[in-house]
Amino acid sequence: MRAHNTNTTQACFFQLRRLRQIRCLLGRDVTASLVATFILSRLDYCNALLAALPQSTMSPLQRVMNAAARLVCNLRSRDHVTPALIELHWLPITARVQYKLCLLVHSAAVGTAQDYLKNMLQPEIVRLRGYSDRPRTTTWPCHALGSSSANMRSASPPRERGTVFLPICAPH
Repeated sequence: MRAHNTNTTQACFFQLRRLRQIRCLLGRDVTASLVATFILSRLDYCNALLAALPQSTMSPLQRVMNAAARLVCNLRSRDHVTPALIELHWLPITARVQYKLCLLVHSAAVGTAQDYLKNMLQPEIVRLRGYSDRPRTTTWPCHALGSSSANMRSASPPRERGTVFLPICAPH
């Protein structure tokens, strides 16, 4: 994954240098859309594979995002970038990865995902102890990618009243 991150980082910084040359000709909105097109889309591509990587592997990608925010907001290299990221509504890289995984699990749980994603999930009914008046909770944990489809049951959520669906994606 380090080679993938290095290639992505180099390509993004190359695009940022090219955009910096024409920044004075562009407005902020145009710059933000170009950065979203050339940089953020590249950072989001296959980022679900980065879920369990250490922070040292993810930090180059975060530096790319910080440089992109500095370019859009026309900040100097020594200015704090956190207010700019908040203003642009950009999540940090680790939060973007987690958001993408949760979105995939949720779409599979409600049935809007492709069949191969729905078949990777198996519902589990969890009863809360000591709370008989509370509704039952159905969780949708992620299975290991190496699991065979023969071991997995169909992932159709039960349609009972008082059932709460919680998408949970935790490493096994």
